[in-house]
Amino acid sequence: MNTPRTGSDGLLQWIGVRLPEVGAFVFCLFMAARSGWDTGALVWSLWLSSLLVGFTSIFIGIGTSVRGARGALESGTFQTARGTRSLSHLATPASLLLAALMLGFFTLHFGLFHLGHAVFLNLFFPIDGSASMSHTRLPGLSDYGQVLRQGWWFVPLALIAERHTLFPAKSAPALPPGTRLFAPYRNVVRLHLLIFCFALASGIGLGGAWIYLLVYATYFFPWRRPSLPAGDRHSPICPCPGAYGAQPHHAP
Repeated sequence: MNTPRTGSDGLLQWIGVRLPEVGAFVFCLFMAARSGWDTGALVWSLWLSSLLVGFTSIFIGIGTSVRGARGALESGTFQTARGTRSLSHLATPASLLLAALMLGFFTLHFGLFHLGHAVFLNLFFPIDGSASMSHTRLPGLSDYGQVLRQGWWFVPLALIAERHTLFPAKSAPALPPGTRLFAPYRNVVRLHLLIFCFALASGIGLGGAWIYLLVYATYFFPWRRPSLPAGDRHSPICPCPGAYGAQPHHAP
């Protein structure tokens, strides 16, 4: 007989699942307070995490694709006039060529995507701290170095937020390689939308700590149900019955 979950049980389970995100959220607010709630620093830290976490996802996706192609060639055969021949001798050179082509394509495409985005961001949130729209020069290497020095600490916290996608549990369904390869582009779109939100918030006089609270809450606590062990999937993780579309569990 199953014991019904209470509200405190659901809250404790939620805290257990989200504890890394809670810690990252609190630490981000601490670092933001130290920087004076600078909106520009927030935007550039998001850009940096989008670039580095995105490339991490792309590299994992490339590795998955190359391993799949190599495995297929190692077990593959083809027919010739002299009989069946193995494709295993092509596995290593073909997989290396595939890796090089994919790495070159995504480095160029994803990298240029962020380069163009950086030029756009620098108009509204200049890296050197000058007034918005005060200059139109392209960011230089020293500017990107400043972004890295100021926002590097957010990258490992962003990895925490994306850990279930980047490093899923062995029991989780395998993600198609394409999902890993193209998922980082969604973060760039999200960053564009956040810029418009920042502009709107500034127009109505909302800024500083409120912006950080909104962005970090959305980043670390998205409106989706986190993965749970198979035995716990029948029960809601929120203290509210039926949360996330789940039905309340009743004892028989």
